[in-house]
Amino acid sequence: RPYWVGSGSQVHQNNEPVHAVIVLDNSLSMGYTSAQTSLLEEAKDQISLFIELLPSGSEISIIPLCAQPHWFNIGAFASRDDALNALRQVEVVDLKANIRSGVERALIASKKDSSIQTKRFVFLGDLQQDSWEDDDLDDLFGSLGDVQLVPVQPTLRENSWISEFYLRDGIADAESIAVFVAEVRHIGLTSRERVPVSLEIDGDIVSTRIIDLVPRQTISLVFEHQFTSAGSSKEPLFSRAVLRIDEPDYLPMDDHRVAVVPVIARVPVVFVDQHGADENADRGRFGETYMLRHLLAPEIEDDLDHQALIDIVHRTIDTLTQEDLQDARLVVISGSIAPHQVTVDLLREYAEQGGQLLITAGGLFDTNSWTEAAWMQGNGILPMAIMSDPIGSLPPISADDWPQFKLDPKTFDDPLYRFELSNEELSDLVLTPSFYKAIKADEDSLSDWDEKESVRIEDRLARDGEQIRWLNWTNPLARHYSEFSVKQLVARNRPQSLGRYQSGEPFLVQRRMGQGHIMLLTSGVFPEWNNIALDSGVLIMDRILRHLLVRSLPERTLETRNEMVIPVSPRHQHASHKLQWPDEDANESTAVEVLGSQKYGVVMRGASHRGFYELFRDNEVESELAAVMLLGFNGPSSESNIELLDVEELQSVLTSDKIRWVESGQSITLQGTTYLGSGTWKWLMYLLLIVLLIEMFLLSKKRHVDDDEQAVIPVSGRQSQPK
Repeated sequence: RPYWVGSGSQVHQNNEPVHAVIVLDNSLSMGYTSAQTSLLEEAKDQISLFIELLPSGSEISIIPLCAQPHWFNIGAFASRDDALNALRQVEVVDLKANIRSGVERALIASKKDSSIQTKRFVFLGDLQQDSWEDDDLDDLFGSLGDVQLVPVQPTLRENSWISEFYLRDGIADAESIAVFVAEVRHIGLTSRERVPVSLEIDGDIVSTRIIDLVPRQTISLVFEHQFTSAGSSKEPLFSRAVLRIDEPDYLPMDDHRVAVVPVIARVPVVFVDQHGADENADRGRFGETYMLRHLLAPEIEDDLDHQALIDIVHRTIDTLTQEDLQDARLVVISGSIAPHQVTVDLLREYAEQGGQLLITAGGLFDTNSWTEAAWMQGNGILPMAIMSDPIGSLPPISADDWPQFKLDPKTFDDPLYRFELSNEELSDLVLTPSFYKAIKADEDSLSDWDEKESVRIEDRLARDGEQIRWLNWTNPLARHYSEFSVKQLVARNRPQSLGRYQSGEPFLVQRRMGQGHIMLLTSGVFPEWNNIALDSGVLIMDRILRHLLVRSLPERTLETRNEMVIPVSPRHQHASHKLQWPDEDANESTAVEVLGSQKYGVVMRGASHRGFYELFRDNEVESELAAVMLLGFNGPSSESNIELLDVEELQSVLTSDKIRWVESGQSITLQGTTYLGSGTWKWLMYLLLIVLLIEMFLLSKKRHVDDDEQAVIPVSGRQSQPK
């Protein structure tokens, strides 16, 4: 098609249509309110004026920088009214923006949404620093052509927000005090005094703290609450916890943070040691797991009303059965002799189906027999092979002073050891336990791990349909290993050290197996090999055990995201499901989608608001809605930290002459390269049609003339015949 290149002013003079591609930042920070108007609303006002300015025949693409619920990209809008209506639907969401993603989507829209050659790209936002972090901004925007950047920034930058909120142990019960940990941050030029911060449990305020906020300050808070009821291992009770700043500020959306709290009691946990049920305290015959059992269940009387966190199942390795494991979310094997092959296979299946397994040394643990029985070149249940020579030795009874060794605090940086302590306090805690003896995990045994694990994974995937699931519980949100590539699974399953001794040898080794995890603690847990269970070091053991218990439950407090899949069992695929969104009383009907072979689920598109989402299913028997899944979502804390890029600084980075900055008080214009004659091809087609018609008319007229001439025969042209 023929085009002529002109200036932006010729858009007005020739009424040339344009394709306007508008990218609007709708991340959390755009909800900042000043003079009763949010930054997003200010940006919308400028866009509305620009849309009214567009020539007739123009097309408009509206692109929210962050995904939001119920937004469908249907291409460019051909009318101003449709574009303005879509603009009104853009809302602030609890997500972090990404400018590179916005530019890439704008480029795609310019090529696919409209055939109009004249393009106008407009980007509006507050220039949040995290969102604009890119090493190649100039080339990025250079790929578009004519771009207008419209900074929409507040004059006053002050905000207070809940930056962190979680249950310390990850799991609660009806006997222990649940401890919630939180952080409140404040930025700005002024302080805030006597600000109330409240903890809500299931809609009721249970505790309030009054705090003073100083600029650039982070305040750590601890709230305690006693839950009075709990669920079971098969049907845990999930409570809604909200921490809220009760005095709103300029950005109210981040003044609260939510958490879904699992409250359970009498969770079956299997403890396996050298004595099992034959343990006799009166005779001083204690199994290696004795201290761990009393750590999780201080009162173990056989009381039906007892609501301790766990129910203890005490066995030896030879008496362990599949029936013992069916309801257990955690198995602890300490100080035991090596298992037989049948038991190794049973425990491996347990882990593959989602069970959590902790193996420790101590007691009758023998390195050679355990390596032979349970390593099996990676096919067993040990995360690593074990070397025959131990670290240290047990002191004789008469010894007063025996060589000891310590843990290395520098290696305890995994989130597992999150104790809400300063670095110095954490170091002191890790250095508290003293060790006499430990086994050596052979890290060299992993030299060919990737190759062998690939073979194991391919074999497991090949027989996946043949395996019979015998666990009586499941983690509904855990991703099945068939959803990953072999390469991804190898990386996920690779054993890793979670803390070391000062000698460099591993203290705790973790391996993922199927949907579960296996940990190997390389020392004992009874006061013989060390004193970890006698002093404050017991906190380390408590954290490891509770961490494994929490892993068996679905993680229900998540970061906001574009999409979330909630699995639905095949037997409920045809049932009617409803979804309740945050701060909405009504339930919205939602469809169950086919995700794969015998895999179904509800897809939440746009889990981008802070708060609780709950999925319900119609209960045909009781004619009421049955709760299926409760989830809590929080946005990134970085969006609340109002750190905006300086326009002049950004101008020095974006040097292209195709980029125009729209400063405060200015309007978005139509300036830029214009392709004139966008409708010329239509007139040329009409002209060509007219020429063809004229040519056909002339040819037809000439044919009539020729036919008339041939019809006339001259008489004088005949010759006379001779007589």
